[in-house]
Amino acid sequence: VSPRAEAEPLLRRAAESSDPILAGSALTSLAEFRKAAGDAASAAALLRRALEKADAVEKDGPTVALILNLLEQVAPQKEAIAMLQRALSIDERKLGRENAQTLQDVRRLAILLRAGGQAAEAAKLERQFRISH
Repeated sequence: VSPRAEAEPLLRRAAESSDPILAGSALTSLAEFRKAAGDAASAAALLRRALEKADAVEKDGPTVALILNLLEQVAPQKEAIAMLQRALSIDERKLGRENAQTLQDVRRLAILLRAGGQAAEAAKLERQFRISH
């Protein structure tokens, strides 16, 4: 039996905990398992639940931004853009404009905007943060 096979039932049980920190952490781990298995839709659903838990603990806190960044990787493009915009807002406010995580959010958001046909919006965002394309 693999460690993952042993961990998954325990994580599923923890995901149902009334403790939002424990449940959110378990949901995030389960989402990573689903993502690794190529099941982006299930990973996204688990991360949405983890996001609800994190929001209950600290609305727009650093854990929320982290989960939004994970969700952006598995969500459909339109939702991914919204998630990354929110993560950027949180990271800019909590970490500052020059922080590496904030700038990474800007770069990833610009890529998504360009892929969605919003090149002008991507360029504007990069100018705001003084990032060259």
